[in-house]
Amino acid sequence: MPRPPTPAGFGSWLDYAVETMDTRTALMEHLFSKDEGQWSQESIKQAVRDELTELRRRAAKSTG
Repeated sequence: MPRPPTPAGFGSWLDYAVETMDTRTALMEHLFSKDEGQWSQESIKQAVRDELTELRRRAAKSTG
């Protein structure tokens, strides 16, 4: 079965998933902890972007 095309402006479905992910639930885990106020939705998204970048780097290294 063919894969649906990625949404406009995104290089892959993973890019789309990262940029549109709901970070509210993850942020709620820190709401009443000692880390309260230290994290934001944007900082969580950046952490996910960083992990995806690292995953891509490792994949390129293992195939190249």
